[in-house]
Amino acid sequence: MVRNPGNKKQKFPPIKHSYEIPEPDPLKAKALLRIAPPTAQELSVYFLELAGQNKVEITQVNDDYILKLRDKALLKEPLLRYLFEKVGNGQEFSLTALKKHGKREKKCQTVRKEIFCLVTRNL
Repeated sequence: MVRNPGNKKQKFPPIKHSYEIPEPDPLKAKALLRIAPPTAQELSVYFLELAGQNKVEITQVNDDYILKLRDKALLKEPLLRYLFEKVGNGQEFSLTALKKHGKREKKCQTVRKEIFCLVTRNL
């Protein structure tokens, strides 16, 4: 008689999960993928990511959201420097102020192109 050899299948090692945020950030990756300025949804994702890293504080005031700067190192990035200094007061800006800033410009497309240039400049 022959003994049962058992299960000869190799056991796979456990899957290692990586929860790190990849480089570049989603805003830059999407802008490069589409070769177009970021949309409002993409900017929202970017702001939420910064809030998750405790670099920006997002507070709701009535129907408006205010982004407050927590990490001064963010001002080295051209897009965020533009938003905090030109749209806001250097320390914070609101989303309604960003919307009004886009309407004040002659064309919203010029602001979107400028944001696209700021996003892709450091890549």
